[in-house]
Amino acid sequence: MLALPGFGATLSTAYYDISILNHVNAASNVRFVLQLKPNVEKALVRLEPGTDALVANLEFNIEARLPLTRQVRHSWRFRKQIRQAAGTEDGLVRVFQFQIAPGTYDLEIEIHDLHAQRRYFESIRFECQAPLQQFQLSDLELETVKTFGPVALAQPLHGLRIESQPDSLRFSYSLATDVPGFLTARAVLYREQESGTGYTVDVSKWQVQHFRTYLQHSDVLRPQPGPNRYAGGFNLQDALDGTYQIELTIYRADTQVAQTSRSFVLEWPRLREVFADLGQAVRWMKWVASPQERNHLAGIQDADQQQREFISWWRNRVAPGSGDARQAMKNYFSRVFMANETLDGGGEAWQRDQGKTMILYGLPDLKREIPAPGMKLSIWLYRSWNMAFLFKEMDGEMKLVRI
Repeated sequence: MLALPGFGATLSTAYYDISILNHVNAASNVRFVLQLKPNVEKALVRLEPGTDALVANLEFNIEARLPLTRQVRHSWRFRKQIRQAAGTEDGLVRVFQFQIAPGTYDLEIEIHDLHAQRRYFESIRFECQAPLQQFQLSDLELETVKTFGPVALAQPLHGLRIESQPDSLRFSYSLATDVPGFLTARAVLYREQESGTGYTVDVSKWQVQHFRTYLQHSDVLRPQPGPNRYAGGFNLQDALDGTYQIELTIYRADTQVAQTSRSFVLEWPRLREVFADLGQAVRWMKWVASPQERNHLAGIQDADQQQREFISWWRNRVAPGSGDARQAMKNYFSRVFMANETLDGGGEAWQRDQGKTMILYGLPDLKREIPAPGMKLSIWLYRSWNMAFLFKEMDGEMKLVRI
């Protein structure tokens, strides 16, 4: 299906992602994609009686309002059961299509979870554009590529989330035209930036954050009448975790004639584990958060509010210009997992002296066992910190010796 080059948007909560895309060559020109996240079993999803399937019963109320007058121009209200069969991974996705006139709207989306009796509200600015006469551009088709020596493995990106570090991102698109000639295609990869003001005063309404240019390149095209197929790509080897949006714009001379975009998330896989059990994650914050801060976070009963304040804590910990909260969380919890998996003590190694040292300072530049009669000693050297730590085995564990 050919799609109108127009504005697309993605927003997210603790339990679902919503994407809104602009289409023209269909009876309904706005596509609304709802994807439930894997950790929603605790809130939205229940087991279907007599089966192993997961089921969410949701009621939707969507209104398209004019931004200035707040007049409702279009509204939809319906109930849907979203079912994921046992053994499948991406069944908790539903696509709904609507017809609205071209224009700029505030789309207000209310989702009522009929199982847990909770309501979620989102509002987002959306531009529905009219179809162009001479050029039509398809949706971007994305795939990630991981290279192992001379072998490159391509994986189609059907969803919105990439949970392993790819070497590159490939994209392809079709451009249909009845006017031959030279065009310029400009592809830009944006990365979402945390502004520190991600929520409005009404914390139930999500404020869309800003995107900053991450990578870009241009190509010269010479399309022939009819459909034309093109491709490009970006190197992602050094890409940080976060939300990205790839935007493709076609120009004739200096005039924009077509545009389309798509968002995706590049995510450290284990960050999902952190958010799946925030209670445990708060315990792991022992070495960076005060007891009062940890008690406050652990005592929040509402899951959405707990996640908001958890993210806010990490956001406030990051110095302006030094990185974002997602990367700070990844760095810290990576060391927690590494300590638990590489040191004696199993899942509680993070609490011991060697675990605390690894979490705060990372892997040592040098680890050396020191032979001594009747005792076990180990020294860790950190050249960048100009520090050394001596550990001695006492009561079955390696404890820090104050020197």
